[in-house]
Amino acid sequence: QPLAPPGPWGSQGQSKGGAPALKLPEEQPRPGEEEYIQGGECRYRILQALCSGTQGSCYLVAREPDEAIFVAKFHMGGHSPDHAITEAYLLAQVSHPNVLRHVETILTNHICIITEYCELRDLQIVLDYLADNDLQMDEAMVAEITVQLCFGLQQLHRQNVMHRDLKPSNVFLDRHGCLKIGDLGLSRNCMVNDFAETFVGTPYYMAPEVSNREAYARSSDVWSLGSLLYQMCALAVPFDASCEDELTEQKMSKKY
Repeated sequence: QPLAPPGPWGSQGQSKGGAPALKLPEEQPRPGEEEYIQGGECRYRILQALCSGTQGSCYLVAREPDEAIFVAKFHMGGHSPDHAITEAYLLAQVSHPNVLRHVETILTNHICIITEYCELRDLQIVLDYLADNDLQMDEAMVAEITVQLCFGLQQLHRQNVMHRDLKPSNVFLDRHGCLKIGDLGLSRNCMVNDFAETFVGTPYYMAPEVSNREAYARSSDVWSLGSLLYQMCALAVPFDASCEDELTEQKMSKKY
């Protein structure tokens, strides 16, 4: 059952208690001339830039001729070609309401992954909004978000996919409030009794065995989910430190 759009604001985008309405990051318009991405059976018109970083850029695009809106994610630089291939392959394998839907992968000068568009962007934006306005997430909302995260993660694990970087900025929300786990660039196939040893992920959400450079299994994703649940309740990560060694020590000694 999809939840209502998250946060303390009403249906008209106005927040309760006098706090300002949720403001999404500004989206930079594209240059004057129209640009297109040619897909397998259709082409996509680039509407505007959504975000960019060292590993690539995301654009809002409209599919022709039906004008359906999607996101085009271009991977470039660093080790991202391997990550892009992994993400495209795994997203295409998984079909679930709580996992970001893959539309197609286009090979140009860079790898371009077309996915569904989530209008409310990501959970990190919601958490930042609440923290900035001294608000708390409603317990019922926390519960519904957690249930959807569990459903999405359960489906990934059923298909032998270990996410390895579950965090608020990799959890997306559509306009109906349905959550989508995305960004599978660091994910890998992992059978029930398999272990991984590569040190990847985001330190704040890493399981202790990952932070400690030990072999880890799919259960490490459950730790990350628990860290995310804690953050939704407290609007702070359970473990915080100025360096990774101190962060690992806190996890091992359970000082949160």
